[in-house]
Amino acid sequence: MILIVFSSIRGALLTAFFILQSLNSALLIIVSSWFIKDRSWYDAILGVFWTRSLLTLSGVQVEVRGVEHWPKGRGCLVVFNHASWMDIAILTTKLPVVPRF
Repeated sequence: MILIVFSSIRGALLTAFFILQSLNSALLIIVSSWFIKDRSWYDAILGVFWTRSLLTLSGVQVEVRGVEHWPKGRGCLVVFNHASWMDIAILTTKLPVVPRF
């Protein structure tokens, strides 16, 4: 019973963090877009500030295989089953380039 309560509290805190972190990231991107036109800045915000902190706090560990097959200098289509809301954070953090959704 204690484990269920702890898991529910952790899930609620993680959900609250996800919402707040998403709002902070969106606000930072909007404000910075007025002054900085370089798109790589937005990738840094999403890749480091938002997704990595989300994965770290949630305790998700990801193993990446097959990165050597990633096409260099070309576009690539990535298809995933979108099993949870963590998919976007994992793809943004672990792919060799920041994906466009």
